[in-house]
Amino acid sequence: MTHSDPAGGVGDRLTANGISWSTAAENVAAGMQTAAEAQDAWEHSPGHLANMVNPSLTYVGVGQVNSYYTQMFYGVSGSAPAMNVPKCN
Repeated sequence: MTHSDPAGGVGDRLTANGISWSTAAENVAAGMQTAAEAQDAWEHSPGHLANMVNPSLTYVGVGQVNSYYTQMFYGVSGSAPAMNVPKCN
């Protein structure tokens, strides 16, 4: 499991999807049997927990494919217009 992606880092991927962001972070996990287990692991990891409680990171997206879990966080400068907030598919 890695934060590396052929599409670039978390900021590159946000920009490619038309999101204006000023700060971004990502939590990834693999091998847990449930999303609750992944969440518990992140909450017990100081670096991952810091991403989840960072007041500058006001938007979050989550995903799961099989036993791979991702949380993607970002914040914007000023207020975010509605067009800047992507919709869930």
